[in-house]
Amino acid sequence: MIRRLFVTVLALTITATAATGCATFTKNNNAATVNGHTLSVSAFEKALIELKPLLDPAWYGTDSAVGDPARNILGGWIIGNATLDRLASEGKSPAPDQIKAVEDSLATQAGPLWAGVSQSTRDFIMPAFVIRALSQADPSFDLANLGAIKVSVDSRYGMWSTETSQLLPTR
Repeated sequence: MIRRLFVTVLALTITATAATGCATFTKNNNAATVNGHTLSVSAFEKALIELKPLLDPAWYGTDSAVGDPARNILGGWIIGNATLDRLASEGKSPAPDQIKAVEDSLATQAGPLWAGVSQSTRDFIMPAFVIRALSQADPSFDLANLGAIKVSVDSRYGMWSTETSQLLPTR
């Protein structure tokens, strides 16, 4: 009798947990969003695959979807977009020729490997590299002031720290 009661309670608990879990958690298809800019998981993982030949293997390691390299690349995307949004709100968006110069520089540095990088991946990395070029050209350029930003990150990639403006490992 006690055994049958235990099995019944266990079955009800498992069923309730499964039903609640299915209703509570939805599949997240976004790696990150910042101020309305959305990066899907599939686009992010595609970009990581395409960028891997351009990166130092010692830095990149073997895990392409998680860990420090992926977190650094995603963090650059977040900061790049947040900073470009701030500049746009101040009426200081980079000129098209500045953006073109950055892309030309990337193509030169990457050499023939650049041909293997899709336009969607190029669009993904451009905000970070444009901001980097602007900050190198103007020492007074304020990277620390991202302004008010709204960031969400899929927990498999990390968590956004509003205090440090960094993408940190998930605890």
